[in-house]
Amino acid sequence: APVLMPAANLQAQFTNNRTLTGGLTADFGPNGKISLLANSNIDDGNAIETSKLDVNSDDFDVALFTALWPATAATATRSWLRQYMPSGRIRDAKLTFHTSYNADIGRQKLQEINGSWRLHDTTLGWSDHSPPFTNLNADLSLDNAKFVANITNANFGEMSVQHGNVTISPIVGDATRQVALSISAKGGLGKAIDHAKASGLTKLATIDVTDVTASGEAEMILQAAFPLGEQISLLKAIQKLDATISNASFSNLSEGIDIDDAELVVAFDTEGSNISGTASFMGAPAEFSVQFDREKESVRAVG
Repeated sequence: APVLMPAANLQAQFTNNRTLTGGLTADFGPNGKISLLANSNIDDGNAIETSKLDVNSDDFDVALFTALWPATAATATRSWLRQYMPSGRIRDAKLTFHTSYNADIGRQKLQEINGSWRLHDTTLGWSDHSPPFTNLNADLSLDNAKFVANITNANFGEMSVQHGNVTISPIVGDATRQVALSISAKGGLGKAIDHAKASGLTKLATIDVTDVTASGEAEMILQAAFPLGEQISLLKAIQKLDATISNASFSNLSEGIDIDDAELVVAFDTEGSNISGTASFMGAPAEFSVQFDREKESVRAVG
């Protein structure tokens, strides 16, 4: 859709016929104001040899900001942000890009990037099969090595995120970008399980959880890692999950078992998981512990 620019100011000048300096201040009305300062060195063929671009904004629309992101700068991260960060506001943005002409690819190539900005009331996704972070507030930083979003508060599905961070690395170079996610959240257990199943979780070892429904409260710390831009399996992405579940009920478990009044502690990592606590099985109170081996897909119950 067209974007209105009520006011803009552009300045440019050559120095010694080899340096081009330019500045643009653009007012996009309610979308915010942004300023760009470019300094480019011109070679003997009158082509840009190297370039430095500074981007600054006090308050700007997220979607427009990612649309204006320089095409030659961190293209994988740019594409990911355009896909998964559709709305919100950017505050106190300060970014610097250094590029140079690369004859092998016939265009400018990013050499250095650094900067910081804050997100306010923003939507940030991380997978096509999981709910996005909404109402997110975060402090972001970016350099050659990594992009880091330190989350101060957000909603994840219907769970409240207490704190967390998202890291993408590396930013410069041809290596596959990796995403690392760590969040601390609490909220309704039923929604958490629904989101897990929507993300591809259908079995815990040999136990089918497709039809399981649940209620109660959960507090969890989740750590996950996956390649940027690839379809991911929730189980393969999760590195560690620690959760405390209270006042919980489960229906449609294996063999038709229902569980009520559950007070559970869950520890889940790359090798297996352990669920322990107290609950009522078909009306009978019990204390138990269940271990899941992810590699062998086996289950062992105690109690």
